[in-house]
Amino acid sequence: MKAFRSILLASVLLIACDRVSDVSEFVKAGDIPGEEYSFLVDMSDSTASYDLSFYSRAVEESLSSLPLRVTWVSPSGEAAAETVYMAEVSREGSEESYRSGVVPSEYGGWTLRIRPLARKESIYGFGLTYRKVNGAR
Repeated sequence: MKAFRSILLASVLLIACDRVSDVSEFVKAGDIPGEEYSFLVDMSDSTASYDLSFYSRAVEESLSSLPLRVTWVSPSGEAAAETVYMAEVSREGSEESYRSGVVPSEYGGWTLRIRPLARKESIYGFGLTYRKVNGAR
């Protein structure tokens, strides 16, 4: 009976640990060549969806309605771009949802390139958090 409980507990913990996984990366402005931040997003699981958030921090004064040019590059090299806006970037740091429930058209490693289009010198750095939600499809 004790062995059964141990196996059951291990199974529950394994399932619970596999449900959601977060990956976060923050890059300081001085650590990037040029003006574009680049992040690799692993979207190789065909049974999952993905939630993505941006994080940034202002150097001195808070910024509002910061335009960002976001370019998605697929594992096969195809690219698509859009312009989005972060509502606010504060001195303490601001995180904002970018996309929720993303299901990629191609599975594998996607590159997400982000270029602030205004007040670049006022940004301390930029980050991306993505969450893999298993069984969401």
